[in-house]
Amino acid sequence: GVERNLAKRLGIDAGAIRPREPKPRDDMLPALLWLFNTVVILYILALIAFVLMSWLTTYKVIDGHNPPIERFDRALAALTDPALKPVRRVIPAIGGLDFSPVVVILLLEFLRRLVDALLSTPVGPGGSG
Repeated sequence: GVERNLAKRLGIDAGAIRPREPKPRDDMLPALLWLFNTVVILYILALIAFVLMSWLTTYKVIDGHNPPIERFDRALAALTDPALKPVRRVIPAIGGLDFSPVVVILLLEFLRRLVDALLSTPVGPGGSG
């Protein structure tokens, strides 16, 4: 068609004037990286909420037997325990203080920054894109 005629007149390959088709990876990578960063940050916020809830119920600032508070506390525990239990096996509580949330938060932030650096396109929360 028209592309071939134009290419013939210009003396170039017809494929050279055709716009490059974007690879699906080119379009999806920033979106996937944003999703990964967002999920990691939301999980870190859940860990922080879990720690705050444990402090607030331990020191009786809020009533842990109140049904909505109890449900919220159980939901946070169900969400965070899969990441915290393996760390608790390696690092037990020291003087009654559980440092597993701190360790998990540091590991998650390290993982998030590592993935950003390896993909060379920081996006999403905390990124520059």
